[in-house]
Amino acid sequence: MTYRCPITFLVILGETILPYHIAIDDCDLTDLQDNSIKRISRDSNLQRLKNLRILDLRNNQMEEIDDDTFDGFDLLNQLFLNNNSLHTITSQTFNGLKNLQILNLDANKLTCIKNDTFINMNKLELLSLSHNSIKYIPSLSFDRLRFLSDLNLQSNPLICNCHIKWLKQSKIITGDPECMSPTKLRNIPIINVTDEDFICNPTEINVCDTSYSNSCPQNCTCYNRIVRCSHTQLIRIPYEEISIDTEELYLDSNNIEEISFELINRFIYLLRIDLSYNRLRFIPGYLFSNLTRLETLILSYNKIQCLDSNSFKGLKNLRILSMHGNEISTISEGTFNDLPILSHIALGSNPFYCDCHLAWLSSWIKADYVEPGIARCAAPPQMTNKLLLTSPVSFFQCYNKTESNNYQQKCNPCLNRTNLCSNHGTCRLLSIGKSICDCLPSYHGKYCEKINDACFFKPCQQQGTCHILTNGRFQCHCSSGFTGSQCEININDCISNHCQNNATCIDEINDYSCSCSPLFTGKYCEIKFQHKSSVFKTNQNKILSKQCTSEICSNNGVCYEDSLNIIRCHCFSGFIGDNCMILKSIHSNTNNSYIKLSKPNIYPYLNITIIFSTIQNNGILIYFGYIGHIVVELFMGRIRVSYDIGNSPGSVIFSYDTVNDGQIHELQLISIGQNLTLIIDRDYKRFINNHGIRVYMNTSEIHALYISGLPNELTGRALQLWHIREAISFQGCIHALYINNELINFANVDYRHKILPACEINEQNPSSCTKTTCQHGQCQLDGSTYKCKCFNGFTGQTCNETIISSISSSLIDSCNLNIQTGYYIDPLTKCRSTRRLRMTKCFGRCPSVFNNETLSSCCKPIEVKRRYFRMTCTSGSTYRQSLEFFKECTCLNSVC
Repeated sequence: MTYRCPITFLVILGETILPYHIAIDDCDLTDLQDNSIKRISRDSNLQRLKNLRILDLRNNQMEEIDDDTFDGFDLLNQLFLNNNSLHTITSQTFNGLKNLQILNLDANKLTCIKNDTFINMNKLELLSLSHNSIKYIPSLSFDRLRFLSDLNLQSNPLICNCHIKWLKQSKIITGDPECMSPTKLRNIPIINVTDEDFICNPTEINVCDTSYSNSCPQNCTCYNRIVRCSHTQLIRIPYEEISIDTEELYLDSNNIEEISFELINRFIYLLRIDLSYNRLRFIPGYLFSNLTRLETLILSYNKIQCLDSNSFKGLKNLRILSMHGNEISTISEGTFNDLPILSHIALGSNPFYCDCHLAWLSSWIKADYVEPGIARCAAPPQMTNKLLLTSPVSFFQCYNKTESNNYQQKCNPCLNRTNLCSNHGTCRLLSIGKSICDCLPSYHGKYCEKINDACFFKPCQQQGTCHILTNGRFQCHCSSGFTGSQCEININDCISNHCQNNATCIDEINDYSCSCSPLFTGKYCEIKFQHKSSVFKTNQNKILSKQCTSEICSNNGVCYEDSLNIIRCHCFSGFIGDNCMILKSIHSNTNNSYIKLSKPNIYPYLNITIIFSTIQNNGILIYFGYIGHIVVELFMGRIRVSYDIGNSPGSVIFSYDTVNDGQIHELQLISIGQNLTLIIDRDYKRFINNHGIRVYMNTSEIHALYISGLPNELTGRALQLWHIREAISFQGCIHALYINNELINFANVDYRHKILPACEINEQNPSSCTKTTCQHGQCQLDGSTYKCKCFNGFTGQTCNETIISSISSSLIDSCNLNIQTGYYIDPLTKCRSTRRLRMTKCFGRCPSVFNNETLSSCCKPIEVKRRYFRMTCTSGSTYRQSLEFFKECTCLNSVC
């Protein structure tokens, strides 16, 4: 079991009651889902948690909640009771929850809602009652709930008569609840039923009054909770037409071939059911598990061949079981273990194969004499016509093991040795007579007979070559500069380098470069500029100690000194942080743009907040999915959210208002298991629930979270599965993105495609500090103007003039061409060129051309040409890039 309570959150797993020995009094949220709690009593340990704001009791086995259990829970505003087995709630069940806002009762076994069921819950905003067995809801049930805005009644067997007509006019209903009866209105959404069709018969009664039977199938007779449908040529059980309070159900002498699990979900009051003289072949496990009141079960004269070991699980009150006249040859040991008060079982006229596997049955019959001595053996020959009751247990032997195995394999194919799974695969029984092979990772196929191509998914990175080995293994032959089992490691070429004079070695692909300290140059920083000691001693009134360096402010940020002589950075638009390292806002104005992020954690919750502005009608904002998915997109100017954790079909909601007005909007998504909350601009809220068996989304097939669009290889599949409505990227500005309350730095995401930094690119204001204001100095803001304090060796209004005294001849005519060969790596995308390139740059200083003591000669390239090449990324995507190439550098009169 697990207890976690960081500050205000408590998770408890593996309990049937709330433990006493942990400090939980200050918890705001308690997660008790996925336990085995069957009942909450008035004096339970829950009374210690009256400071709760959220209580999650989903996916338990809860059948009952005592009246006044929540009395005193004044702070509770969210209660999740979905996926339980609650049959009844009274006017006192939720007594005390006067501030509750969200109540989820999905997937229970509720049959009736009365006028006083939710009395005094004045603050309730969302009530979800889907997937219950509710047929009738009085019109006054929700009159006192003046804040109720969302009422979910989908997947209930609603009887569309005059008593339910009010639902059509209701403005609080979400989704499209459908009629289940009368027959002519079946599966028609209530909103589409005409007013004239909401008809009540004069003899019609309230279906919540269990004193009477309220519906009856055609050709059947129904009276006093007894339904007789014998000899009516039924091929299926008409569940929806039979009253849920039926106690005796006679379906004998029909053509029924299969019993649906709807039987256990609806007829929990059954005492007797007769299914004799039908065409049943199998009895699946747990088929009757909820029929805890059942006393008599008649399955005689069918074609039953196989019983699951759990076929009769849950029948605690069963006294009579008849399976006379079927085709049963063997029964697994323990099949009748869950029948503690069984007094009579009829097994006659079955072709029992009385070998060692059936010896237990003979012993079991002899122990309590529940079988009257009719059941006989049909085989093997030495046991033919012998009674199970009187034959000694020692007679039940497996003389012919091959024949014995054949009888066992009839119901369990995994015992068939001729069809065993190959290559050490494991046979797994799916249901009676059906199995599947679970293969080792190296194999696939129906019988694990096929070897997987280990190189199929291209495991080798950085253009490494994959070679198939034996037993589903592979080996990568890496490109130059990479190593590792999947070529994932860039070899550190700086381990052995020749950089001199305190230079910094920069690792590249199969190469390295040297970043030189001031006054040094050359490939290995081996060349030192020579100058006289007086070079920086002139123009003292404009000299500033070089506190600002180019390394302090990243991403074109400008370093300056404020009024308190503190070094600060004025960040380029879109960047924030002390050193302008964080790219907070981005924008896109083309289609096929997207951002790829690492897969976020969805347990216990996923919180995505995106702040955006746009005038676009359609576009993908958030995509996270494979089969299950969370998708947010603009559709006709509104927010569309599609939510499916694997409980098909998915759930969809739209925002009421449009958000494509060019204004800044904040969208927040909170996913907690099956529940999702949409909040827009911190005011408007909507809730949806993807109910079903799965509690959390399976993310094993999901590899990334996409923002602002999708790559081309994913859009087709997303459209085909109806995850998205339009394959259009979001075009506009994303001012900020938070995932689980952490700001996303767009400079460090996995991949950006056609995404530009910042939201707006304003024209440069000549009276503000920008990246070009002070070329070699600190920019200081002074009201609406600026002034530059120049570094040593520079002067001028923008520090663009070099102070020159007596520079030695070694600096004259030192403009040189530097040529490097290697892979080019994009500093923004981290993608690299597909081939090695010849990259050139000019370095050195030029002789002075004096004009009023200014320097206007710089080392520049000539005959520049731009060449294009392809870039490849770790995601597999490629794009075109270009660089300037030249063969010569010279000193030119220009601004440096």
